[in-house]
Amino acid sequence: MTAQRLTVSIADLEDRMIARLSGDRGRTTVIWRDRDADLVLDLESLRVVGKRGWLLCQLEVEGASGGRRRLQAVFFLGREGEAEGLRASSTVFGEGEVARGLIDRWGRTLQRLLWDGVLDVLEGALDHAEDELQASELRL
Repeated sequence: MTAQRLTVSIADLEDRMIARLSGDRGRTTVIWRDRDADLVLDLESLRVVGKRGWLLCQLEVEGASGGRRRLQAVFFLGREGEAEGLRASSTVFGEGEVARGLIDRWGRTLQRLLWDGVLDVLEGALDHAEDELQASELRL
């Protein structure tokens, strides 16, 4: 069996990440609540960039302490031809004490939901590839 290359668009990734962050409410401002804390997410500000093995996600948020902060989630996915080893990793960061406090409270959730969006898109791409493969087998 020959290997197939699948490509997904950054726009598809952004759309699915927004769906995950908003609970499928669309590209709006969303408020997350956790006991005594709120976090406002400006989903219009989400930007995703792919760079040779890296996925960079940037989002503007605002916590109870006030002031908008830019949080960045960085995922290292690995590079083509470097499949051996376990090298995938991720982190969330932002500048300043307020951003670090927001990351301490909300970073893991943000990271998980962004990653879930990536996994959703990959699952869809694989389902599409499987459908194409089955269709080509039927034509033989």
